[in-house]
Amino acid sequence: MATVLGCARCQTPLKGPSDPKPNDTFACPSCGESDSLDNVKREVGEFVQEQAQQAFDDILRNTFKGSETITITETLGPERTYRFVPIEDGH
Repeated sequence: MATVLGCARCQTPLKGPSDPKPNDTFACPSCGESDSLDNVKREVGEFVQEQAQQAFDDILRNTFKGSETITITETLGPERTYRFVPIEDGH
C-alpha cells in the first residue's frame, strides 16, 4: 500500500493532474473539497508535524509518569481541523 494525499473527511484519495504543477487543483471525488497542490501539501505537512509532536509528547509523559523530580505540564492549544491528510491507498 502507498500513502497518498487524501480528504480528511472522506478518507478518499484526492484527484488531480498526473503531472501536477504547484497551482494545479486537487479535489476529493466524494465531497468536492479542493485546493492547489501547494496548499494541500502544506496542510498535510502541518498534520504530520502535529501528529509527530503528539507522539513525542506521549513518550515524554509516559517516561516521567510518577516521577517525583520531573513534572510534565500539559498546555493545550486550539484544536485544529484538517481538510487534507495522508491516507493509505489500497491500490
